[in-house]
Amino acid sequence: MHTTTSHPVSTIEEKSPAPTLGYPGVAAGPLPAEKVADIIGMIDGIALRTRSLAHAAAEAAHAGEQARGFALMAAEVKSLAQRSAAAVREIKGLIGDSVHKAGQAEEERRQRFEERAKRWQRSLTA
Repeated sequence: MHTTTSHPVSTIEEKSPAPTLGYPGVAAGPLPAEKVADIIGMIDGIALRTRSLAHAAAEAAHAGEQARGFALMAAEVKSLAQRSAAAVREIKGLIGDSVHKAGQAEEERRQRFEERAKRWQRSLTA
């Protein structure tokens, strides 16, 4: 049984539109990672201020025996500042890794898309 198609290419294109670059799931605006980076900046600022407060409390503790409580407070505030700074560094690293992996995934997706578009174009000219 031999069949031929008499459909012009325009009909094929109407039934099978070319792939587009628009990704419906990608929203405009800041990425969640960018928002998290803003929050990290805020936490980093808090850690910096806490360190400054710890230094001020340590200076006050040197004022005399009456300020002994300030020395204990200064040590605790300094410890909190160090832990906050360490947490910020760790979070920055995790976000950096996530952003890098997301970039790689997007590049792979773009390459797959381009391959599909090329195959689609070849199928129209075949």
